[in-house]
Amino acid sequence: MPSSTAIHGRHSAGRMDEAADADLLLPGMKPVLELLAATPHRVSQVFCRKGLNTPEAEDIRRLCRQHGIRCTAVDAAVLDRLCGRSRGHGVAHQGVAARLAATEFIGLEALLRSVPAAPLPLLLALDQVQDPGNVGTLCRTLYALGGAGLILPRHNSAYLGPAARRTAAGALERLPVAQVTNLAHALDSAEEAGLAIYGTGAGA
Repeated sequence: MPSSTAIHGRHSAGRMDEAADADLLLPGMKPVLELLAATPHRVSQVFCRKGLNTPEAEDIRRLCRQHGIRCTAVDAAVLDRLCGRSRGHGVAHQGVAARLAATEFIGLEALLRSVPAAPLPLLLALDQVQDPGNVGTLCRTLYALGGAGLILPRHNSAYLGPAARRTAAGALERLPVAQVTNLAHALDSAEEAGLAIYGTGAGA
């Protein structure tokens, strides 16, 4: 019977690879608002300056809540650094920047349907694994074994950007990944699809 393995662990994210991630950031109030309204699946996270309470900023927060996108309040200096302005260049962010999804996700139902055809009919569900290098390593190992794919919760997961891609060594471009709002519900769906659920963790 196909299986789904859930791994639980809290790992520190470490320092962001800012130079590489800057290419995956969209700064500016209007561009971020338009992207959230038109193609929210392309947005991984939104950074909003603390104390920003314009009508446009409220619209951005509302759309983030509506689509389950994490909206993080940060100091202006953090936005300046993310957008390159702390180094004397970069783009004006107007208090808002969106981190774009670096990975094309597929729907959970499509991922579950694909499991029986995989050489190793196993999905790996990662619960709160926040270190991109760890996710990349697990992805690379799963792909090498012929696994069916990866399930990640939308919140409290590592960003699948340059750091994860380097560690995955090409596996992230080939292995199907589903991003879900509620991991417990996703595992329930996996069980209903006939998969056995196995859990493992680092602590008691």
